[in-house]
Amino acid sequence: MLSTFWMDRALALAGRGRGLTAPNPAVGAVLVKDGRLVGEGWHQGPGRPHAEAEALNDARRRGHDPRGATLYVTLEPCCHTGAGKRTPPCAQRLIAEGVSRVFAALPDPNPLVAGRGRTLLLDAGVGFEWGPRQQEARDLVADFSAWIGQRRPYFTLKWAQTLDGQKTGQPLGTRWITGEASRTEAHRLRSLHDTVAVGAGTLRLDDPSLTVRRVPTSSAGQPRRLVFAGRLPLPPASRLFNDEDRDKTWIVADPSVPVWDQAVGLVAGRCIPWSGGDPADLWERLLDAGFHRILVEGGPTLLDSFVRWGTWDRAAVFVAACLGGARSSEPGVHPPVNLVEPQWRHFQPDALLEGWNPKAPALMAQQAREAQCSQV
Repeated sequence: MLSTFWMDRALALAGRGRGLTAPNPAVGAVLVKDGRLVGEGWHQGPGRPHAEAEALNDARRRGHDPRGATLYVTLEPCCHTGAGKRTPPCAQRLIAEGVSRVFAALPDPNPLVAGRGRTLLLDAGVGFEWGPRQQEARDLVADFSAWIGQRRPYFTLKWAQTLDGQKTGQPLGTRWITGEASRTEAHRLRSLHDTVAVGAGTLRLDDPSLTVRRVPTSSAGQPRRLVFAGRLPLPPASRLFNDEDRDKTWIVADPSVPVWDQAVGLVAGRCIPWSGGDPADLWERLLDAGFHRILVEGGPTLLDSFVRWGTWDRAAVFVAACLGGARSSEPGVHPPVNLVEPQWRHFQPDALLEGWNPKAPALMAQQAREAQCSQV
């Protein structure tokens, strides 16, 4: 059985680039020779060397010859060139440097690679095997899978609800449904995304700040805030338009309705036009504007829209240890959501349910690997 030791090291290195590499994936690599680490590296940002190149460069700096070494890498080495490619292809360099064997945790979801890096290495006489920890590697590049596979941001849907499914109101007489530990975890989720999105109804009802407060922010600082405006007027006194982070507030609005003019007045050049219907063109515009990882926090109407569109990746549902009691019906999440690989975590007195959208692009690279393995 293949040891996970070196791949775990590569995954740890890749994690250092999480949230910093867009529009590229977070990748880590470890070069091993005669049972010893001789070089390692991770992709540190757009235009910087890829993880494989960093590991090879590190080996040279340490005085080691990569010839005959084994590479452990969290994603299949790239092999393509052309428009938009800012760094040389890694598979060709691995061949030129004389690396003898490659273990890659996951195929590259980029259709320009998607198994071609593996084929190129094998054809050149470099041993290649799919390595361990494919799920961990998949999770690291789940955002890249959405960007490259469906030309859209990576979306996490997050909401809190009582045991009987209520998502709004104050069943315990406070502003919050969940407890302190859950709210801290919700801020950690914000810190893992570059944007927090809400609908206009939530903006009017809660006047949220959508900032990271209980945990450290990422190195990129506070996330941007994205408001889906709808058709009713926006509240100009809201914190999102007046606090110290107001320049990070963006609005999605329909140019054909009066709220568009209000939005332009509130956030100047940070309005994104969208008239509704198929959101594919909106996702392209968001990507072009630098929105890559978006946490959708509500309210119920906006969450319901994302579920109907099907364009989301993960869900994070905080379930409070209380009942909301009888009240009028409210919008819910429809159609029903069946999560893949559901996991429960406890934040006393609440629980957090997390899982994948069955149609998330991140799952496709894993399925591609499984298909290739079955053909061997």
